[in-house]
Amino acid sequence: MQNSNYNFGLNNPIQIITNKPKEDLTRADIIKVIQQMELERITFQYVAIDGRLRQMQIPIQSIYQVESILADGERVDGSSL
Repeated sequence: MQNSNYNFGLNNPIQIITNKPKEDLTRADIIKVIQQMELERITFQYVAIDGRLRQMQIPIQSIYQVESILADGERVDGSSL
């Protein structure tokens, strides 16, 4: 991994790395961070119907796959979420 001298705390890591407010982040920014930090998976967090925080992890296979997920979403079996 490249330079990881970031102090994330409770802040948005992508916002800190790109030095942009979260409202101005683009798909290109996210992809750049994925490449820069050599990330191996994307983790989506959401609140389930029962009120619990859940997460879904998707391994990164290619930048094309990441662009597709960020643009179009990812189909999943809802029974396992």
